[in-house]
Amino acid sequence: MTTLGQISIRNGASVIEARKKITALAEALQFSEILSTRLGTITSEIARQIVKNGDSGRISVELGKGEGGAGLVLVFHATGSLPDNGYARKFFDSVSYLKSRGDSLSLHTFKRMSKGQVTLDHEFVKEQRRRIQRRSREGLLEQLQSKNLELERHREKLEQTVAERTRKLERQAMEAKLMHRTAELGTEADSIDEALQRVVRLVCELTKWPVGHVYEPSPKQADELIPTTIWHFGDEKKYAMFKEVTARTNFMTGEGLPGRILESGKPVWIVNVQKDTNFPRNRVAADLGVRGAFGFPVKIGKEVVAVLEFFADEEVEPDEQLLLVMANVGAQLGGMFERRRAEEDIKRKNEQLRKTLRELKNTQSQLIQSEKMAALGQLISGVAHEVNTPLGAIRSSVGNISAALGQVLRQLPDFYQRLAAEEQSLFLKLLDTSLDNKTILTSKEARRARRALVPDLDDAGVGDPDTVADLLVDMGVMEDYLTFLPLIQHASGREILEMAYKLTSLKRSAENITLAADKAAKVVFALKSYSHYEISGEKTEANIVDGIETVLTLYQNQIKHGIEVVRNFQQVEPILCYPDELNQVWTNLIHNSLQAMGNNGTLHIDISKRGSTVQVSITDSGPGIPKEIQQKIFEPFFTTKAQGVGSGLGLDITKKIVSKHQGEVTVMSEPGKTTFSVILPIK
Repeated sequence: MTTLGQISIRNGASVIEARKKITALAEALQFSEILSTRLGTITSEIARQIVKNGDSGRISVELGKGEGGAGLVLVFHATGSLPDNGYARKFFDSVSYLKSRGDSLSLHTFKRMSKGQVTLDHEFVKEQRRRIQRRSREGLLEQLQSKNLELERHREKLEQTVAERTRKLERQAMEAKLMHRTAELGTEADSIDEALQRVVRLVCELTKWPVGHVYEPSPKQADELIPTTIWHFGDEKKYAMFKEVTARTNFMTGEGLPGRILESGKPVWIVNVQKDTNFPRNRVAADLGVRGAFGFPVKIGKEVVAVLEFFADEEVEPDEQLLLVMANVGAQLGGMFERRRAEEDIKRKNEQLRKTLRELKNTQSQLIQSEKMAALGQLISGVAHEVNTPLGAIRSSVGNISAALGQVLRQLPDFYQRLAAEEQSLFLKLLDTSLDNKTILTSKEARRARRALVPDLDDAGVGDPDTVADLLVDMGVMEDYLTFLPLIQHASGREILEMAYKLTSLKRSAENITLAADKAAKVVFALKSYSHYEISGEKTEANIVDGIETVLTLYQNQIKHGIEVVRNFQQVEPILCYPDELNQVWTNLIHNSLQAMGNNGTLHIDISKRGSTVQVSITDSGPGIPKEIQQKIFEPFFTTKAQGVGSGLGLDITKKIVSKHQGEVTVMSEPGKTTFSVILPIK
């Protein structure tokens, strides 16, 4: 045997190289072109199967003698198993598997050369060895060049990755700065307009967009947006015409960029306004070269309170991440709007309450001389209590807001930035779910809900499940907690829930203020309605139910401590009457019933239509009126009360007022039950 060389087999490239080398060698050995090609092909097939099995190997190339003469010997070595190639058995003159070192096999093949092809002398062997070595060097050079190309591609890819990472970090820094500065504006800005101006400038500077502007809802029409004077320009002179046209352009819902944002309540992106069919300022935009545009809403709940729009002088593809950041900026601004609105509402309602209390004190001295004002005097303590109770709730809620607001504003930017984008979205959804839940649980229901949640949270691997269950129940997300399990299971899950609880508590405190102010306003309205006296002397249409409810509101302080009021009101049409005088009737009858029951019992009030009249019956569960004095109770100055308690004119005045209406008042009484009935004509 004469060894010519070896060919390594490592991968697909080395398989191709082996085919080329064997084909060239066969041609040099004066095999026919067809045989040379087939020899190279079968060699590459065997080598490919070795590589396909995940192995590597080599081919020993030798010249030797076999049965019938000299020929080419190829020995295939593999680190693993060797394939049994059927084509090899058919093509080669002999094929055999021999054991090599260890238990591995080597495939020995022999292809006989035709007589007279070559002479296996020393020079021929040296030439073939040089040929194989040259081929090997060429193969190594090709591999080196291939590796260099591969390294160049890797270098370019690495540079691209570094550039993308740098852009991403710069983007994240920009977003963090934007969110942080927006949050700071909540405490720094003296007004909402100042906050909007600073946000517009900040967005333009950080995003490099040259134009920013704010639209706001029209005070006259909710579905119309009007331009503001809040602008930011990279070059104001360049966009002077655009500013002028915008200043006189209003948008209805769905119209233009601002109108689309108002309609959807979501950010909107326009790649090129020149190609957009719904951009009324298109002519001016085309003249000025404005192309790219985007905008986002500022909302309180679902109400859009402002629209911020931005423009670039080149076409810009949509940037979903930027829109998400802008949506978050809008949400932060919405929270600031809501807080400022709540503060202004509190100031306005407090001033209204102070004004009303002043009016109450002024009218009290003027009305005290009449029986009506005598009853009013008895009600003052109860009314004051009914006003002071919501005022106390307002003071408490304001304290809660003040204490929590500073803490939340300090913590929120850093906390929010630490959340991933998906977690930020889920966190906002958690806030919406909590605020949308209006269910009020009793203490028993809350305890039952906590007990049900704790085992599930414990099974889910949530740390401190008792505290987490308390927070979920307090926020009202017991039913939907699985949706927010990724946040709950977060390493900072408890901190996330506590921040959500603080934010929703701010909203609920503001709602408590509104409810308390409304309650106080209702009492004051009832008091003003009761105190009003119509001096025209003419009848007007009035709803009896409204008058009775006004009186019940004034007596709420006495009623709520032990009186059950049962209303049985049929639907009756307004009647023609003197409303202020009828209010005196209801006051006298209800006042007498409450006193008769000692402010402890059941008060039935029935309203029904009887033909062309309306009947109002007021029944109490007091001791009753003795039969012998029932006919005297409507007489002037008659009273069964102790001396100094009442004037004895209440029922006399009641009868006179009812008679003035061409009506009738009657009494039926027995131990434990007294009913006064008033019948009035509808017209």
